Amino acid sequence: MTNLPTARSKRIGDYRIIAPIGVGSSATVYRAVNEASGHEVAIKVLAENLSLLPEPRHRFRDEAEILMTINSPAVASIFEVGTTDTGQPFMVLELADRGDLRRRVEESRSRGELVDWTDLWALGRHLYDALSSLHDRGIVHRDVSPGNILIQHRPELRGMTAANLLEPGERFILSDLGFAKDLEWASGFTAGGGTRGFASPEQLNEVTVIDHRTDIFSASAVIDWTVYDGPFAGALEPFLFKGLADDPNQRYATIDEWYDTFVDAMDGFHEWEDLPRSGGWMAAIMVFLIGLAVIVLVLWTSNSLGDLFDSL
Repeated sequence: MTNLPTARSKRIGDYRIIAPIGVGSSATVYRAVNEASGHEVAIKVLAENLSLLPEPRHRFRDEAEILMTINSPAVASIFEVGTTDTGQPFMVLELADRGDLRRRVEESRSRGELVDWTDLWALGRHLYDALSSLHDRGIVHRDVSPGNILIQHRPELRGMTAANLLEPGERFILSDLGFAKDLEWASGFTAGGGTRGFASPEQLNEVTVIDHRTDIFSASAVIDWTVYDGPFAGALEPFLFKGLADDPNQRYATIDEWYDTFVDAMDGFHEWEDLPRSGGWMAAIMVFLIGLAVIVLVLWTSNSLGDLFDSL
């Protein structure tokens, strides 16, 4: 069990603990403040019982080392690592203080709201930015899921458009690299893991081989879960069908290919969706007439139609 700070010792290193913001089986995350600078952060502390075991300590250290090599606004930044007075490893991270994607989507659904086009676009772009920064370094996240996509508020981002999931000044941040694997230093041979419903089929095995395509499956599963039965589901079906293929060889080869296909699907849907809203029934009639004219033109230029007119 994690050794929670007591009322007499609500400090970790140079930071004063404000409150726990997340408790898991392997670690607890606290909201804290550096009293010298006034800067608020998140501090992730390995559970006390796991701190006695070499493997969890090694995995915790690997997560910190991987985060230190990533410089991307789409991935949670790390500021410091250390050990508590009780011998528990900890890392000081960028604070994401607005919950996570899972909570936001569930709250939106409870109000009967559908995911906004702008939000879905922002989510797809975030997944691309985060995973491309990892994959370029040979790192596979292995646990991309709605609970690991945090929401951060930044005052300087107030000019952003508000929608159903993101409020002005908010952005997504990919977190929790506890299962991440650096393929530049190790093979893809590993133990299974990830979050059920979002982990790729190959990760469901007790022992498996993975590469970056496992993240492509999980990113597709996140998009699929987010859109659910909303208006984007049909437009994104071909895109998701390939991303969610059971066989890694049938998925997108790279996160770049994944994102390019996502952009094409979203662009096509957005143009179609704008038409009835901007022009009403007159626009619909115009589209019908234009389509009819195109069909007539095609028939006119065909050999069969040319022969028909020659005989008249």
